[in-house]
Amino acid sequence: MTTRQLLKRLLQLSLIAILAYFMLPVFIDSIKKFDLNEWRINYWLLAASLLLMQVVLYLQSTIWSLIITFFGKKITYNKAFKVAYLAQLGRYLPGRIWQLFGMIYLAGREGIKKEEATISFILSQLFSTPPGLLIIVLYLFVIESSPQYQEYAALAWVGVLAIIAFLVVFLQPGLFRKMVNFLIKLFRQPEVEFHVEKRVGLRIISSYFITWNLYGIAFYLFLRSILPDCEFSLVEIVGAWILAYFIGYWTVVLPAGIGAREAILIVMLAPLIGAERAGIVVMGARAWSIAGEVICTLLAWRVK
Repeated sequence: MTTRQLLKRLLQLSLIAILAYFMLPVFIDSIKKFDLNEWRINYWLLAASLLLMQVVLYLQSTIWSLIITFFGKKITYNKAFKVAYLAQLGRYLPGRIWQLFGMIYLAGREGIKKEEATISFILSQLFSTPPGLLIIVLYLFVIESSPQYQEYAALAWVGVLAIIAFLVVFLQPGLFRKMVNFLIKLFRQPEVEFHVEKRVGLRIISSYFITWNLYGIAFYLFLRSILPDCEFSLVEIVGAWILAYFIGYWTVVLPAGIGAREAILIVMLAPLIGAERAGIVVMGARAWSIAGEVICTLLAWRVK
């Protein structure tokens, strides 16, 4: 094992230990207080949440077909769904690199070069993040300015600055290409010529904004299906889910963000539904997410 691999493993174990230290008491308390008679499941809402998740995952995957047009290539929505979604299964291994390798392999079978697939992966991350940050800032700190969120207001400004920085770079095509080609060098691959049309770029950004909202609504339906008597607003639940999803996604040393996403969800949901329920709910949320992704995987695998 190299020094780099050792440090990465130590970082991973340290994060797991920290999350376990803070979160295990919540989970243990939730399990001790769990009473099946207090929980009622609305199976229609649960089914609706899973169905909407499939729609979201399909739509987000097909946005990649728009990104590929920057290289003068075309791919059908169904093929884009198969490539982009099956590649995302690499998230269940530590690091984003496995997701990228999956995309390179699957895209190569569709006539897309390794370098083009790599840049398309980078672009998908760049385009998908600002709309998600906008939802988090607007929904948690502007529209739903609850006291429990205001202590994190300083972090909201970080999101605002990140959005502004992206827009400034995106609106200058030459600078945008230089930044992307700088990033591709980190993957030890040569620069690739590509042309980003602002109109298509704005369409991609708006598409991610819509799909992130739909993903949050799917999670809201899931919560409603298991917590029919709790009072919480759609806006705060959508914002909380997107925040937890992003933190889990970018905690690259943890497979699929397991632990990090749950930690944020507990912090966000405990004031709304009670700490004694939050532990059970976030475990259920992970099971819900995996179930939806398994269904999506089977659908993507059947695409010819």
